[in-house]
Amino acid sequence: MKRCFAIIILLCIFFMAGCADKKPAIIITSNMLTYDNDEKSFSALRGRYEAVKDVIKTEVNTLEYAQNRKIVFENPDDYFLNEDYILSTFDPFNIDGFTLTEHFSESLDQSMAETYYSDFAAGKTIQYTAEDDTYCLKIVSEGLNDVYTVEYSKSSDSFTYRHTAVTSSGEAVSGFLDFCRLSENVYAIQSAVNRCYIQFDSEGHIDYFRFSEIKDGENSVEDSIFDTASVIGKNWVTNNKSATYSGIIEFKDKVLVHSDSSTGTLKEITINEEDYASEFYI
Repeated sequence: MKRCFAIIILLCIFFMAGCADKKPAIIITSNMLTYDNDEKSFSALRGRYEAVKDVIKTEVNTLEYAQNRKIVFENPDDYFLNEDYILSTFDPFNIDGFTLTEHFSESLDQSMAETYYSDFAAGKTIQYTAEDDTYCLKIVSEGLNDVYTVEYSKSSDSFTYRHTAVTSSGEAVSGFLDFCRLSENVYAIQSAVNRCYIQFDSEGHIDYFRFSEIKDGENSVEDSIFDTASVIGKNWVTNNKSATYSGIIEFKDKVLVHSDSSTGTLKEITINEEDYASEFYI
């Protein structure tokens, strides 16, 4: 009997030792940063931008939808009067013409561009150039040139996009987007009305982010972060002194704090991720 008991103890020790050598499995969730292509090309960089943006959207929309659903369940007749019910929809960085850059690359030539963009151009002249990590699409008509330009940096893993309307009276930027990798797991995104600073942990889950949306005023194209990524921090998100903000969202220590003025007055709503963690499992 003693011998059997000793054997059982040894087996338990061996089993525990084997388990100790194994790393805990990483739980893949829908709010986890994943992308397939880590190449130093614009198409791959564009994919990383889309992945970062999608993670932010998933985090905010999942938590806010889950909270709204709970409020509706508890107050089916007057849920819209609940001060924690969120009316706004989170859909950041909708940039005029940016979808056109999906085909931008060194291998895209004039003939291919004419094929890809013929429907969009609707009979207007199409001109495409690719040179020194800068891609430019022009849609030319009498009195108006719409210019869509992307410049990207392989060394800093960043890009800047501009949509410029050129007329006889001059140029006007009607849309811009900057995306920068500030460090291994930290990114910044900027448009005329949105800014976001986001940091991921080593597994790709959001560690922190801060987002802003402008109601009056705008971020200037002259303040591009394409060449100044080293000076960007979380306070940069709301440091536009000439702007009035309609919404500020911050995620810190697994808590989402949503501040917006969609109802006319600024209100702050706090959502704990742990209350809805199961919503992210895939």
